[in-house]
Amino acid sequence: MAWAVVGGALGLTCLFFYRAVFSAQVFTGRDMLLVYAPLRRYWAGRVASGGFPGWYPFDGLGQSFPGMMLSAAFHPSQWLGLVLSTGTAMKLTVLACPPLALVGTYALLRLYAVPRAGAFFAGVAFAFSGYMVSLTSSLAYLMAGATLPFCLWAAVRFLREATPVRAAVAALGLAGVLLAGDTWAYAFANVFVLFLALTEEGPRAALVRRGLGLVALGACPWPRLRG
Repeated sequence: MAWAVVGGALGLTCLFFYRAVFSAQVFTGRDMLLVYAPLRRYWAGRVASGGFPGWYPFDGLGQSFPGMMLSAAFHPSQWLGLVLSTGTAMKLTVLACPPLALVGTYALLRLYAVPRAGAFFAGVAFAFSGYMVSLTSSLAYLMAGATLPFCLWAAVRFLREATPVRAAVAALGLAGVLLAGDTWAYAFANVFVLFLALTEEGPRAALVRRGLGLVALGACPWPRLRG
């Protein structure tokens, strides 16, 4: 059944974004062309030459590249830019977001015993909602939104059973929202984690400690990365 959900997510993405999938066209609307393409091209150029984009000199008087969260300096999708053109790499990143959002939503709702069909169509409704589709012109917010359901799925699993592996996966999910470059989505993700800790069944004090621990664990790498 899991593979059927993944296959359905990929098939619906190909159907919905058929122009992008079956042509050489890329997403260039609004901020994609003016903001994200220059940032990602700069990242790829610096890394390809053996360096790292610590400073971005092309915005005003310049600013820290990692500190400019929209740059998504540490997001895994950046590596596509080393082997593909900037436009194609960004297109593949955009096209990966609906399946991620759909499968993440499905997995999250299945934790609450929502029937498979209902969980799948809830995933479809979220992944292809007007909000998510409109974000195809703003890559950071799209990636963060697509990552959020997976983040919450991993958080619920950790809250229900606190193992080191589940803690690591949940922390990566939470940190992944910030890596995408959307600080507001990251803030809301932390709020959702604490809300889940308050609403899950079980010893309240232990759940709250787990929630607070997860928030801290998801945030702890960033001072080192920025330094």
